[in-house]
Amino acid sequence: MAIWTPEQKTKTKKLKVEGCTHVYELEVPAPKAVEAVQTALVRLQLTARIPGFRPGKAPLDQIKAQFMGRARAQAADDLIEGAVREALGELKLRPVAMPAVGNVKFPEGGGLTFEMHVETAPEFSPKGYKGMALTKKDAKATDDEVAERLKQLVEGNARLEAADGAAAKEHYVVIDFDLSRDGKALEGGAGKGELVDMSSDQTVDGLVEGLKGAKKG
Repeated sequence: MAIWTPEQKTKTKKLKVEGCTHVYELEVPAPKAVEAVQTALVRLQLTARIPGFRPGKAPLDQIKAQFMGRARAQAADDLIEGAVREALGELKLRPVAMPAVGNVKFPEGGGLTFEMHVETAPEFSPKGYKGMALTKKDAKATDDEVAERLKQLVEGNARLEAADGAAAKEHYVVIDFDLSRDGKALEGGAGKGELVDMSSDQTVDGLVEGLKGAKKG
């Protein structure tokens, strides 16, 4: 566990606000960035394959020599993710989309700085709504509408079970098929394990009619 002093925490600086987009500069201090790189190197050491060494047994110097670029990239990703999450919490921003990151600077041995672009919902004060005349309408469902909705709920929560006998309109069937025209196979016209609802229209004309009366196998 690492404990950071206030001087070592991520610094946040507002650059500008354009409409609903807020732009900040975030700076992760050097000690924290250096530790993130070291952590990434140790992770790579556990899985890296280097000739002459078993996985996880290669010296850290060898890992640094061959994988420093990858370690710094992983460290940058981790630092940016953590800094963005921390900044959003401290600034009490509620983005409507994932914040965008740009202008990343990560000099070797130094801290990491980048810009964070956050799009938030527009702020406004509603006016002129007091005293408006409204008409309330009561919505009443008919017996047929209630029955149809209950049918939808039943079907939506139903489970398919294996059935014996011939395929009929109330069944679902699972088929393997090959399509051909004039004795020639159609490109993309084959499938396995396709579920067919016998009560619905299909994209292939005549498919349901052709399956009626068919039996398992």
